[in-house]
Amino acid sequence: MKKLFIGIAVCLLSMAPFAVLSQPYGNVPVPDEKQSTQRYIAKCPQNGLTNDILKCTTCHSLDRWKLKEIYPSDFYAHPDWIIERDGQKRGYFLLESVHSADMKRFFDYMEHHNINDVAVEIQSFGGRLDDMWRIVGFFEAWKKKGGIVRTEVHGVAFSAGFLIFVSGSRGYRTVNRTAELMWHELQAWTDRGIQTPSSKEDEALVLRHLQDTTNNWIASRGKLTKAELDEKIKRKEYWMNGAEVVELGFADGFIGESEKGEWDEIHDILLMFPKGPDSQNLDE
Repeated sequence: MKKLFIGIAVCLLSMAPFAVLSQPYGNVPVPDEKQSTQRYIAKCPQNGLTNDILKCTTCHSLDRWKLKEIYPSDFYAHPDWIIERDGQKRGYFLLESVHSADMKRFFDYMEHHNINDVAVEIQSFGGRLDDMWRIVGFFEAWKKKGGIVRTEVHGVAFSAGFLIFVSGSRGYRTVNRTAELMWHELQAWTDRGIQTPSSKEDEALVLRHLQDTTNNWIASRGKLTKAELDEKIKRKEYWMNGAEVVELGFADGFIGESEKGEWDEIHDILLMFPKGPDSQNLDE
Protein backbone atom coordinates (compact mmCIF):
# COMPACT_ATOMS: atom_id res chain seq x y z
CA MET A 1 0.00 0.00 0.00
CA LYS A 2 2.85 2.37 0.81
CA LYS A 3 4.43 1.76 -2.62
CA LEU A 4 1.05 2.40 -4.28
CA PHE A 5 0.67 5.72 -2.41
CA ILE A 6 4.18 6.82 -3.43
CA GLY A 7 3.48 5.88 -7.04
CA ILE A 8 0.26 7.95 -7.11
CA ALA A 9 2.04 10.95 -5.55
CA VAL A 10 4.86 10.82 -8.11
CA CYS A 11 2.33 10.59 -10.92
CA LEU A 12 0.41 13.63 -9.66
CA LEU A 13 3.57 15.67 -9.23
CA SER A 14 4.71 14.86 -12.77
CA MET A 15 1.35 16.02 -14.14
CA ALA A 16 1.43 19.38 -12.32
CA PRO A 17 3.45 21.31 -14.97
CA PHE A 18 1.08 20.11 -17.68
CA ALA A 19 -1.88 21.29 -15.67
CA VAL A 20 -0.34 24.75 -15.37
CA LEU A 21 0.61 24.94 -19.03
CA SER A 22 -2.86 23.88 -20.11
CA GLN A 23 -4.43 26.94 -18.48
CA PRO A 24 -5.54 29.79 -20.78
CA TYR A 25 -2.89 32.42 -21.42
CA GLY A 26 -5.17 34.93 -19.79
CA ASN A 27 -4.50 33.38 -16.38
CA VAL A 28 -0.77 34.01 -16.66
CA PRO A 29 0.14 37.16 -14.68
CA VAL A 30 1.31 40.06 -16.82
CA PRO A 31 3.44 42.87 -15.36
CA ASP A 32 1.53 46.10 -14.76
CA GLU A 33 2.95 48.73 -17.11
CA LYS A 34 1.93 51.58 -14.77
CA GLN A 35 3.39 50.06 -11.59
CA SER A 36 6.59 48.53 -12.95
CA THR A 37 9.55 50.33 -14.48
CA GLN A 38 11.44 47.10 -15.13
CA ARG A 39 11.57 45.86 -18.73
CA TYR A 40 10.78 42.22 -19.39
CA ILE A 41 12.51 41.19 -22.60
CA ALA A 42 11.38 38.08 -24.44
CA LYS A 43 11.35 36.59 -27.92
CA CYS A 44 7.97 36.50 -29.63
CA PRO A 45 7.09 32.93 -30.77
CA GLN A 46 5.02 34.36 -33.65
CA ASN A 47 7.50 36.60 -35.49
CA GLY A 48 10.83 35.88 -33.77
CA LEU A 49 11.35 39.53 -32.71
CA THR A 50 12.84 40.43 -29.34
CA ASN A 51 11.01 43.14 -27.41
CA ASP A 52 9.46 44.20 -24.10
CA ILE A 53 6.62 41.79 -23.28
CA LEU A 54 4.54 44.75 -22.09
CA LYS A 55 4.18 45.56 -25.78
CA CYS A 56 2.96 42.07 -26.66
CA THR A 57 -0.66 43.02 -26.07
CA THR A 58 -0.40 45.50 -28.92
CA CYS A 59 -0.82 42.58 -31.31
CA HIS A 60 -2.09 39.73 -29.10
CA SER A 61 -5.20 39.30 -26.98
CA LEU A 62 -4.69 38.03 -23.44
CA ASP A 63 -7.51 35.48 -23.41
CA ARG A 64 -6.07 32.98 -25.90
CA TRP A 65 -2.96 34.89 -27.03
CA LYS A 66 -4.19 35.15 -30.60
CA LEU A 67 -3.48 38.02 -32.98
CA LYS A 68 -6.05 40.76 -32.59
CA GLU A 69 -6.06 41.43 -36.30
CA ILE A 70 -3.75 41.35 -39.31
CA TYR A 71 -2.53 44.83 -40.15
CA PRO A 72 -2.01 45.81 -43.78
CA SER A 73 1.64 46.55 -43.03
CA ASP A 74 2.19 42.87 -42.21
CA PHE A 75 2.21 42.25 -45.94
CA TYR A 76 4.93 44.84 -46.61
CA ALA A 77 8.63 44.04 -46.87
CA HIS A 78 10.10 46.41 -44.30
CA PRO A 79 13.19 48.27 -45.47
CA ASP A 80 16.52 47.32 -43.97
CA TRP A 81 16.49 50.79 -42.49
CA ILE A 82 15.16 54.31 -42.94
CA ILE A 83 17.50 57.29 -42.71
CA GLU A 84 16.62 60.93 -42.26
CA ARG A 85 18.35 64.26 -42.81
CA ASP A 86 16.83 67.71 -42.66
CA GLY A 87 13.36 66.25 -42.35
CA GLN A 88 13.70 64.09 -45.47
CA LYS A 89 13.46 60.32 -45.18
CA ARG A 90 14.91 57.60 -47.38
CA GLY A 91 14.26 53.89 -47.36
CA TYR A 92 17.08 51.41 -47.94
CA PHE A 93 16.75 47.94 -49.45
CA LEU A 94 19.50 45.35 -49.99
CA LEU A 95 18.85 43.31 -53.15
CA GLU A 96 20.74 40.04 -53.05
CA SER A 97 18.27 37.70 -54.76
CA VAL A 98 16.34 39.01 -57.75
CA HIS A 99 12.87 38.39 -56.28
CA SER A 100 10.31 40.88 -57.52
CA ALA A 101 7.74 40.05 -54.81
CA ASP A 102 10.01 41.43 -52.05
CA MET A 103 10.68 44.56 -54.08
CA LYS A 104 6.94 45.12 -54.63
CA ARG A 105 6.27 44.91 -50.89
CA PHE A 106 9.15 47.29 -50.22
CA PHE A 107 7.74 49.94 -52.58
CA ASP A 108 4.26 49.42 -51.10
CA TYR A 109 5.70 50.15 -47.65
CA MET A 110 7.46 53.27 -48.87
CA GLU A 111 4.30 54.55 -50.53
CA HIS A 112 2.22 53.79 -47.43
CA HIS A 113 4.59 55.93 -45.34
CA ASN A 114 4.87 58.71 -47.95
CA ILE A 115 8.60 58.18 -48.49
CA ASN A 116 9.46 58.85 -52.13
CA ASP A 117 13.26 58.55 -51.89
CA VAL A 118 14.58 54.98 -51.91
CA ALA A 119 18.04 53.46 -52.14
CA VAL A 120 18.53 49.95 -53.49
CA GLU A 121 21.94 48.36 -52.99
CA ILE A 122 22.59 45.55 -55.46
CA GLN A 123 24.77 42.68 -54.29
CA SER A 124 23.63 40.03 -56.72
CA PHE A 125 24.90 37.34 -59.06
CA GLY A 126 21.78 37.64 -61.20
CA GLY A 127 18.38 36.07 -61.53
CA ARG A 128 15.40 35.37 -63.73
CA LEU A 129 14.49 37.58 -66.65
CA ASP A 130 10.83 37.98 -65.65
CA ASP A 131 11.68 39.06 -62.09
CA MET A 132 14.31 41.45 -63.43
CA TRP A 133 11.88 43.23 -65.74
CA ARG A 134 9.21 43.38 -63.03
CA ILE A 135 11.64 45.14 -60.69
CA VAL A 136 12.62 47.58 -63.44
CA GLY A 137 8.91 48.22 -63.96
CA PHE A 138 8.56 49.15 -60.28
CA PHE A 139 11.50 51.54 -60.67
CA GLU A 140 9.95 53.20 -63.70
CA ALA A 141 6.53 53.57 -62.07
CA TRP A 142 8.16 55.06 -58.97
CA LYS A 143 10.10 57.60 -61.03
CA LYS A 144 7.02 58.60 -63.01
CA LYS A 145 5.30 59.49 -59.71
CA GLY A 146 8.17 61.83 -58.85
CA GLY A 147 10.12 59.39 -56.70
CA ILE A 148 13.87 58.81 -56.67
CA VAL A 149 15.43 55.35 -57.05
CA ARG A 150 19.06 55.40 -55.98
CA THR A 151 21.01 52.30 -56.99
CA GLU A 152 24.44 51.45 -55.66
CA VAL A 153 26.95 48.62 -55.91
CA HIS A 154 29.54 48.11 -53.21
CA GLY A 155 30.55 44.62 -54.30
CA VAL A 156 29.11 42.85 -57.34
CA ALA A 157 26.22 43.19 -59.79
CA PHE A 158 26.16 40.51 -62.45
CA SER A 159 23.66 39.73 -65.21
CA ALA A 160 20.17 40.76 -64.06
CA GLY A 161 21.78 42.61 -61.13
CA PHE A 162 23.67 44.81 -63.59
CA LEU A 163 20.57 45.68 -65.61
CA ILE A 164 18.67 46.54 -62.41
CA PHE A 165 21.54 48.77 -61.30
CA VAL A 166 21.64 50.84 -64.50
CA SER A 167 17.84 51.27 -64.25
CA GLY A 168 18.07 53.59 -61.24
CA SER A 169 17.36 57.30 -61.46
CA ARG A 170 19.93 59.13 -63.57
CA GLY A 171 22.32 61.07 -61.38
CA TYR A 172 21.78 58.66 -58.47
CA ARG A 173 23.57 55.49 -59.63
CA THR A 174 26.79 55.07 -57.65
CA VAL A 175 29.47 52.38 -57.35
CA ASN A 176 32.66 51.59 -55.53
CA ARG A 177 35.67 52.00 -57.76
CA THR A 178 36.62 48.36 -57.16
CA ALA A 179 33.11 46.93 -57.61
CA GLU A 180 32.69 44.30 -60.33
CA LEU A 181 29.78 44.38 -62.79
CA MET A 182 29.03 42.02 -65.66
CA TRP A 183 26.63 41.63 -68.57
CA HIS A 184 26.36 38.67 -70.93
CA GLU A 185 24.17 36.94 -73.47
CA LEU A 186 20.92 35.49 -72.17
CA GLN A 187 21.06 31.88 -71.10
CA ALA A 188 18.25 29.35 -71.33
CA TRP A 189 17.85 25.79 -70.06
CA THR A 190 15.25 23.44 -71.56
CA ASP A 191 14.23 19.87 -70.85
CA ARG A 192 12.42 19.30 -74.12
CA GLY A 193 12.75 15.95 -75.83
CA ILE A 194 12.54 15.80 -79.60
CA GLN A 195 13.51 18.98 -81.42
CA THR A 196 13.55 19.94 -85.08
CA PRO A 197 15.43 22.58 -87.08
CA SER A 198 12.23 24.64 -87.19
CA SER A 199 11.73 24.46 -83.45
CA LYS A 200 15.36 25.47 -82.84
CA GLU A 201 15.00 28.37 -85.26
CA ASP A 202 11.89 29.52 -83.42
CA GLU A 203 13.72 29.34 -80.10
CA ALA A 204 16.61 31.32 -81.55
CA LEU A 205 14.22 34.04 -82.72
CA VAL A 206 12.71 34.28 -79.24
CA LEU A 207 16.13 34.48 -77.58
CA ARG A 208 17.27 37.13 -80.09
CA HIS A 209 14.13 39.17 -79.37
CA LEU A 210 14.76 38.98 -75.62
CA GLN A 211 18.46 39.82 -76.07
CA ASP A 212 17.69 42.81 -78.29
CA THR A 213 15.20 44.12 -75.74
CA THR A 214 17.70 43.96 -72.88
CA ASN A 215 20.61 45.36 -74.92
CA ASN A 216 18.52 48.24 -76.22
CA TRP A 217 17.54 49.09 -72.65
CA ILE A 218 21.10 48.97 -71.33
CA ALA A 219 22.38 51.04 -74.26
CA SER A 220 19.80 53.69 -73.44
CA ARG A 221 21.22 53.92 -69.91
CA GLY A 222 24.85 54.55 -70.87
CA LYS A 223 27.24 55.66 -73.60
CA LEU A 224 27.64 52.39 -75.51
CA THR A 225 25.51 51.86 -78.59
CA LYS A 226 23.41 48.75 -78.94
CA ALA A 227 25.71 47.46 -81.69
CA GLU A 228 28.79 47.97 -79.50
CA LEU A 229 27.13 46.15 -76.64
CA ASP A 230 26.12 43.30 -78.95
CA GLU A 231 29.74 42.85 -79.97
CA LYS A 232 31.11 42.99 -76.42
CA ILE A 233 28.90 40.14 -75.18
CA LYS A 234 28.92 37.93 -78.29
CA ARG A 235 29.87 34.44 -77.06
CA LYS A 236 31.50 35.97 -73.98
CA GLU A 237 30.93 37.90 -70.78
CA TYR A 238 31.55 41.63 -70.55
CA TRP A 239 33.24 42.54 -67.25
CA MET A 240 33.60 46.08 -65.89
CA ASN A 241 34.91 47.50 -62.64
CA GLY A 242 33.38 50.51 -60.95
CA ALA A 243 35.70 53.03 -62.56
CA GLU A 244 34.94 51.67 -66.04
CA VAL A 245 31.20 51.68 -65.39
CA VAL A 246 31.31 55.39 -64.54
CA GLU A 247 33.38 56.10 -67.65
CA LEU A 248 30.88 54.20 -69.80
CA GLY A 249 27.98 56.19 -68.36
CA PHE A 250 26.24 53.26 -66.68
CA ALA A 251 26.94 54.84 -63.28
CA ASP A 252 26.89 58.52 -62.34
CA GLY A 253 29.54 58.64 -59.64
CA PHE A 254 31.36 56.89 -56.83
CA ILE A 255 29.90 56.05 -53.45
CA GLY A 256 30.80 58.64 -50.83
CA GLU A 257 32.48 60.99 -53.33
CA SER A 258 29.53 63.21 -54.18
CA GLU A 259 26.96 65.34 -52.43
CA LYS A 260 24.33 62.70 -53.11
CA GLY A 261 26.40 60.08 -51.30
CA GLU A 262 26.74 61.98 -48.03
CA TRP A 263 23.70 60.24 -46.56
CA ASP A 264 25.64 56.98 -46.53
CA GLU A 265 27.24 57.95 -43.21
CA ILE A 266 26.14 55.67 -40.38
CA HIS A 267 25.07 58.49 -38.03
CA ASP A 268 22.23 59.35 -40.39
CA ILE A 269 20.40 56.11 -39.63
CA LEU A 270 17.10 56.89 -37.90
CA LEU A 271 15.21 53.62 -37.76
CA MET A 272 16.44 50.04 -38.07
CA PHE A 273 13.72 47.57 -38.92
CA PRO A 274 14.49 44.16 -37.38
CA LYS A 275 14.81 41.19 -39.70
CA GLY A 276 15.70 38.73 -36.97
CA PRO A 277 15.75 38.23 -33.18
CA ASP A 278 19.15 39.92 -32.79
CA SER A 279 18.14 43.17 -34.49
CA GLN A 280 16.96 46.18 -32.55
CA ASN A 281 15.05 49.36 -33.12
CA LEU A 282 17.36 52.35 -32.82
CA ASP A 283 14.59 54.83 -32.02
CA GLU A 284 13.69 53.18 -28.73
